[in-house]
Amino acid sequence: MTAKRLSAVLLGVVALLLPMLMLVPASASPQQPRTIADVGDALTGPTLVVATYNVRAASPDAGTRADLRALLAEADALVLQEVASASKKAVISWVQAETGVKVLYSPGQAGEAIMWHPNKLILQAKGAVVLSEPTAVGNPGMTIPRKYLTWGRFQLLSPLTSSQVGVVHLVARPHVDRRRAALLKLQVANLAKKCVDFKRPLIGGDFNVDYNDPWLDPLRNIGMLNDHEALGWLPTFYNASDGAARSFDQWWFRPATQTGLRPLEHHTYAGSSDHRAVVVSFAVQW
Repeated sequence: MTAKRLSAVLLGVVALLLPMLMLVPASASPQQPRTIADVGDALTGPTLVVATYNVRAASPDAGTRADLRALLAEADALVLQEVASASKKAVISWVQAETGVKVLYSPGQAGEAIMWHPNKLILQAKGAVVLSEPTAVGNPGMTIPRKYLTWGRFQLLSPLTSSQVGVVHLVARPHVDRRRAALLKLQVANLAKKCVDFKRPLIGGDFNVDYNDPWLDPLRNIGMLNDHEALGWLPTFYNASDGAARSFDQWWFRPATQTGLRPLEHHTYAGSSDHRAVVVSFAVQW
């Protein structure tokens, strides 16, 4: 067979195969979106979903149980506040037995907790930092217990990236008493100091001031953002006295250019508490 004839035969074979190759569907990839951020996940790859919830100590336990189950159905990690009572810890134990999640409590009264799915996150290290010691305050007069930043360093199963997930519950009503104001200033300063040490901090909780309040400037001064700034303001709490909408419940993190965690979406969950939970999804870019 001459070279000219061989070339013609090969061109004919290519012409026959090309239409068949074009019939292979573009969606043949077996990887599917896995969390609430389906659109973002399909575009950017794996996501990390975190939620923060002040369960309110006085909320009915049945309501808290339903809330935790609902939030854990979409969040890889859930941080909680106001869980110091034996009844709230019993609720957490029920949910743990039902769902297989793991739990890390804060020290002392164990008023905060981190829950996570072990099939999605692996705990590599844990710790707690004292933000303030027990302090007597006024309006109303009481002693604020020792406050902590409780954190865990979690390895994401895919890709191999770790992040420090932390929970805080800062002092309330700093605007009405100078001792409360000084205490909040100390707590935020110590929180910012510790966050400098974290490579990929994700700090959630009840900050008891709005997301854009100057009280939180020490966090901004070290380059951190919160979900309300990055994704749009969401009301999370309504004052009983005047019904004003506030944004006490927040997530703080560094820009994606530094961490590879890009905020995609956030929303609130209205359950049995007087606070709304805040759920944030991040694209894990590297």
